[in-house]
Amino acid sequence: MQTDITSLNKLHILEALLQKGYKGDLVGKSLNKLMKLEIANLKRELQPLETRIKDLETKYEMNSESFAKKFHTGVVDDSADNMEWISFIDMRQTVLLRIQLLQGKNV
Repeated sequence: MQTDITSLNKLHILEALLQKGYKGDLVGKSLNKLMKLEIANLKRELQPLETRIKDLETKYEMNSESFAKKFHTGVVDDSADNMEWISFIDMRQTVLLRIQLLQGKNV
């Protein structure tokens, strides 16, 4: 947690520097590279989630969208597979949202 706060403080310092007219290329290039690296890491994180979700879709012959609707309306039980499936769906959504944010897309 402390590292997150320290990182956030450093980002605020860089933001203030840029707002005060700093024109160096290093900050922008570094931030672009950092964002690309983070997107690549998130895409790697997404791969096993997608594989496991696809396995469950195949096993139960249902797509995740249909399953999630049934799960949230109580149509399907909360077996271990179903709890795992909904968790993977939620994790995938979180990772996809992070990727979109890093790509500068409005979420």
